[in-house]
Amino acid sequence: MKRYSTFLESSRPTTMARVALRAADVYATLRHPRQAWPPLPMMYEGTKSRWVYRRNGMAYFDYLRELAGLTPASNVLDIGSGLGRKSWPLIGFLETGEYLGIEPRRDAVQWCTRNITRQDPRLRFEHIDVRNGYYTPQGSRDASTATLSAETGKYDIVMANSVFTHMLPAEINNYLRECRRVLVPGGRLLCTFFMTPDEPSILGPTVSPARYQFPHHRDGYRVQHDNCDEHVVNYDEHDVRSMYDNAGIKITDIHWGSWRGNKEFLDFQDIVIGEKI
Repeated sequence: MKRYSTFLESSRPTTMARVALRAADVYATLRHPRQAWPPLPMMYEGTKSRWVYRRNGMAYFDYLRELAGLTPASNVLDIGSGLGRKSWPLIGFLETGEYLGIEPRRDAVQWCTRNITRQDPRLRFEHIDVRNGYYTPQGSRDASTATLSAETGKYDIVMANSVFTHMLPAEINNYLRECRRVLVPGGRLLCTFFMTPDEPSILGPTVSPARYQFPHHRDGYRVQHDNCDEHVVNYDEHDVRSMYDNAGIKITDIHWGSWRGNKEFLDFQDIVIGEKI
């Protein structure tokens, strides 16, 4: 079920990859003329590319179905919905279910409402005013105490892609508790991390250097950039498991990502599947 291309979807594409991406973007534009494309300068999640935007969406649509049990009846909460990379494939898919995307960047919420909700009213987006040292340093609310604007016990699936990779322990602990609150019993949680496994041998052989080294140690986590902890954050597997246990969520599976340069992977980041106990 590998859906990620280390060549074209890297956040630091090579010169050859950039040339290939330009051609791929032309193809995507011609092949899918009715697709709503965010302006490239506006894209802040991954590679600035229409082809990657569409491919990412299709990949996570598959992940939601195969790893989280997505059906047309599912109620889905997307924390950090961004510019709709993971929501546009749901246009016309949900029948009795609903989707709510929560996002701290107001401009992204406005773009998604204009371009996605207009096509399918079952897909809604809301702004959450939380502070993050990397994305929204001007936010007024502390993420370690914020309440998500989502109904208690409503959602079959909660997703947080590339969210906990930019959050600190107290903030993640709060969000995990909020995820449990809004999930139905047995509901699934699909999140991504940059995580160090307790048993490194589980990753198998490596074929390229790690994308991140996380050289700066903090209390309970490591970071890539000394001037902004939230830019990229790494956690040990046992610490992540402890946070999930404390929130009342059972980790049922981990799919290790390619960011370390390992040969076997599913996506770039590590995907953690949890279930409300």
